Amino acid sequence: MALFSMLTLLAVSGSVDPTVDEIRKAYVEGRDLDAVVLADRALADTGDDDRSLRAEIYFWRGSALRRLHRNEESLVALDSARDLGFEKSELHLERALTLRALGREQEAEREFQEAERQSQEDPQKLEEIRKRRSDSGDLDRKFHLRIYPEFGYDSNILGLDKDAALAEDVSRESFYYGLPISARYLLFQEREMALTIEYRNNLRGYASEPGLSYSDNLLSAIWQSPVGRLDWLAYEIRGSYDEAWMVDEGHFRTLRIVAPAIIFRPGEKWELRLWGDYTDADYYESTTDEQDRDGVTYRGGLHARIDLGGGWSLAPYVTYWSYAADGSDLDHHAWDFGASVTTPEIAGFQFVLAPGFALADYDNPNSLSDFTEKRSDRRFYARVTLIFRFIEKSIGFAPKITLAYEKWNSNIGEYDFDRFDLGASADILAWSF
Repeated sequence: MALFSMLTLLAVSGSVDPTVDEIRKAYVEGRDLDAVVLADRALADTGDDDRSLRAEIYFWRGSALRRLHRNEESLVALDSARDLGFEKSELHLERALTLRALGREQEAEREFQEAERQSQEDPQKLEEIRKRRSDSGDLDRKFHLRIYPEFGYDSNILGLDKDAALAEDVSRESFYYGLPISARYLLFQEREMALTIEYRNNLRGYASEPGLSYSDNLLSAIWQSPVGRLDWLAYEIRGSYDEAWMVDEGHFRTLRIVAPAIIFRPGEKWELRLWGDYTDADYYESTTDEQDRDGVTYRGGLHARIDLGGGWSLAPYVTYWSYAADGSDLDHHAWDFGASVTTPEIAGFQFVLAPGFALADYDNPNSLSDFTEKRSDRRFYARVTLIFRFIEKSIGFAPKITLAYEKWNSNIGEYDFDRFDLGASADILAWSF
């Protein structure tokens, strides 16, 4: 309530402009979706030369998005307000709460400190900021639940060439439906250190092949902490346990994962994550010795997040992995390169573009070539996501449509194929307390 009262005072005491007065009113009345839509309209009608007005509109947009738990978008809007010269203590407090909700504790602490520094002459405001600094973790990050149903069409659910011989007659394409769920609980937090428990369930059914429908369950514990007194360097350790079941196979797979990471945040507009993981896998399907997937995977990579300004962001990555399996056909080393580009809202839509390229070389001659040839794959993939922001006001969430394409080139014919996936999904429930 403290932050709400501060922003209410800001809305009342700020210079009243017809362009933003309705946005402020919507925010104060708790109509956050209305505030976002009104802000988007105002930004479209406001010239670039009116920097102060655009700055305040971005501020109210970011504040409303944070209360809608759309924290990544909130941070982009708040950064735009800052870049245009909006430097009130309320901005730093909003950025602090958003960064904390995103798990970026060190940056959040710097913003809390700046908000307090700017409020030294106002004891009431300073007290409210300090209260939010001490309890915002509980208020904003204690528990999050997301449910986002999906449905679509997959042209190659097996990931094999269309002419590959199979022991049974199985449909290679299918409509699908699913109900992914994720839940996160903040178990412990003390300033920049945090321990979080996370559960994810990916439930998917195939209309043409119900026996291949599955439930994949991942339980993780994540510890985050700064490195000494360095506010730009942190580390993370994740331990995960995964169990998967299929309708026909029953208990299908168990994974045990340990994943450390080092996180560099030298500036507010970009982040660099150096990560690795160790995965021990057991599969319970009946297969030939050469195709036995039990084994250990070692992976490592570099992932960047770059705020390009104006609502644009870029996230390039590179990954290397090595798979030591019980089955000789599966031992391999691989590289994966890619990036995702997120656009600002354009005419009521937002786009995410994500191309990539992977190459994998296998260590042993493949059984499908009578052990005369080693498998070598070159894979191109791309994904385009269209988010319907313009109808969010009416229904309370933004549906999205994703078109994905994979082109696998392999010297072993069975693994040479194309694949299309057209799917739709929406966060029908995003609940926090």
